[in-house]
Parts: sequence; structure tokens; C-alpha cells
Amino acid sequence: MAVETRYLGRLPAQVGHEVGETDLRSVLSLRFCSRPISTVPIDLLCALIVIPFTLGHARAKRFVRKSLSEWCVLTSHQLRLSSFMLDVRRSDEEGSHVRRTWRAWLLCKKAPIPPLAEHDGSTCSTTSDVIFRKDGGFARVVAADNVKIVSKSMFVRVHEDGSALDGEGAALIQNQLTKGPNDESKFQVVYIPPHFKTRIILFVYLLWMTGSLAIFTFLTVPCETSRLWHVNRC
Repeated sequence: MAVETRYLGRLPAQVGHEVGETDLRSVLSLRFCSRPISTVPIDLLCALIVIPFTLGHARAKRFVRKSLSEWCVLTSHQLRLSSFMLDVRRSDEEGSHVRRTWRAWLLCKKAPIPPLAEHDGSTCSTTSDVIFRKDGGFARVVAADNVKIVSKSMFVRVHEDGSALDGEGAALIQNQLTKGPNDESKFQVVYIPPHFKTRIILFVYLLWMTGSLAIFTFLTVPCETSRLWHVNRC
């Protein structure tokens, strides 16, 4: 069946007409009022005086760095990744509260947590409504970015004292020290919570979501607020 090609040339014009007739207000479209706000060039004065003064005193870079640091500390603590991400061991992250009664669940009771040196499983008697049960494990990981990768895995499951769990882990550690840097300071033992890979993926996802929300808040909201102010004046 032949196609009527003579009507194809009319499609762009028709689409442009329909779009022009529709009042589309998006984030990227900027509309300026035809009536000047003032006889004084306020926009140029803001660009030459207000903006440099604000950037010089606001210290946006320091604010972003501090906010990102606090976000990483808080998120790592909630995901029990402080030891792996920040090299900070916390006793409350190396176990979970096991609630045995509905009352304990409703009141969100927590068991007392002993110091790290006294961790040896549950910390409360078996008759308690809540016990703190140690879980997870430890891993030997690199402690520097300039360590040469000499084995198929630089992530070795170990005991808390750094000894390998099995013969395969011992062989990997020996291979790292033989072919790589013979320096134990290049490696460290960190705590690894259960479902470690899922927690790392969730950390990256939360970082992406928080960054997207921050960009939306600091760029889109002022743009839309300014647009509404201009529309009311026109």
C-alpha cells in the first residue's frame, strides 16, 4: 500500500503549532517579563557584587565537604559499615538485638552492649526479653590504594586476630605477602556485617538518591521560585 508522503511535511509544522498553543512550564524554559523590573540593572549588580560576596563568605565547598562527611558517618553507622568504610569499630554494630516477646518488639527494647573486648556472643541471660547476639565476621582487606593486586581476591575472611579461617585463606594471605608488599601495615582487619554485598549496594544507592535530592533542592527549587515571582509581576 502506497504511503501518502505529501502529508509528512506537514507533521513538524502541526506539532510545533500544537506545542506553541500549549502553556508548557518546565524547569529548563526561562521566561522573562517584557516589562523591566527597575531602571537599575539589578541582575548585573547581583552578578558583580552580591554573588562574589556570598560565595566568599558562604564557603560552599567546606559546607558540602562537611555535609558529605556527616552523611557518610551516619549512613555507615545505620548500615553497620563503619569499620569497613571509616575504619572505626563500634560495639553496637557488631551484633543485633534479638527480641523474644511482643512487649520487647512494641517498646523496641535494647539489650546492654559490652565493650568490644568483652564480646563473646549474647550479653544477657537467657531469661531476658532482649539479648544482644554477635553476628557477622571479619575480613582482611587492603589499607592503601597503592597496593599491588597479586591474587584473585584481596578480600580474605579471617578471625578477629587476623588468622585465616581455612587453608585457602591462608594461601591467599601468603601469596599477598610473597608477591606483593611484604608489609602488614598495608592490610587491616575490618568487621563485615551479614549481607555485606547488599549493604554496599544500598549505600551506593542512598548516596545517589541523596545527591539527586540535593541537586534538585539547590537548583530546581530556587529556579521555580524565581519563575513564580516573575510570573506574578508580569
